[in-house]
Amino acid sequence: MQRFPLNFNPISFLETKRTPLLFLFFLFTCFLQYLRDLVDDSGFRFKHTTTFDEFVSALAEEEAKKLEEKRKLPEMHKGTHVRIYFDECIAKEVAAHEEKERRQRKREERYMELLEDYYYRYL
Repeated sequence: MQRFPLNFNPISFLETKRTPLLFLFFLFTCFLQYLRDLVDDSGFRFKHTTTFDEFVSALAEEEAKKLEEKRKLPEMHKGTHVRIYFDECIAKEVAAHEEKERRQRKREERYMELLEDYYYRYL
């Protein structure tokens, strides 16, 4: 995926007379890149039980360390960028957690079958 610079200037982009849809795509991509960088810098780890409020507070703490002119999180709260990114990440984490539980159940079932075979073999 192509990464766009954080100092992306929407006004200069509009002067090129491109379609508004393309502009919104670039803006959305820049915001998602900014969110990914914030999560990476903060060291925040998603769990399958992570709530949206926990996620936003972790991002706010990390963004408080940045310079005032480079902060973008308040602008993003007006849109749905943060919620979309959170939903995407939590869906991946829940799927991974369910897969882990499924594998664990399968291992336990195999173990129980082995115990039953051993028990009935030597009776």
